[in-house]
Amino acid sequence: IGELSTLFITDVIPQWKKEFEVRQLRAEEAAIQAAENTRQAAHNVRLAKWAIYVSVAATFVGTWWQIEEAKDIDRENTLQQERIEKLIGDQLELQRDAAEQQLRETERLYKLLTDKMNQPLPQPGTLPKSNTK
Repeated sequence: IGELSTLFITDVIPQWKKEFEVRQLRAEEAAIQAAENTRQAAHNVRLAKWAIYVSVAATFVGTWWQIEEAKDIDRENTLQQERIEKLIGDQLELQRDAAEQQLRETERLYKLLTDKMNQPLPQPGTLPKSNTK
């Protein structure tokens, strides 16, 4: 029993103590590494949060800009369409006036022709007198 006790005191207990200190050192190193990993993860989460904020803001600004551009294009298209409709309306009015003028002229010529046809025809071989001197 004396030898066994000496063996425990001189070999086993110092070996256990040494292994315990090594394990404790490794555990402390692992805890330090875990704390560093946690710190880095928290930093990455903060960066991701800000990246999301920036992304949302950029999307909002981009969408707003596209909507404003679409409104401007729509206003320009509306103005252009109104100008074209006015030009077409003016052209239609001019064509209507020209057609009415042509109708009046046709009626005048028709009346003149029918009045001339109701006059007696000149005798063959005679020419109408001219008013030229």
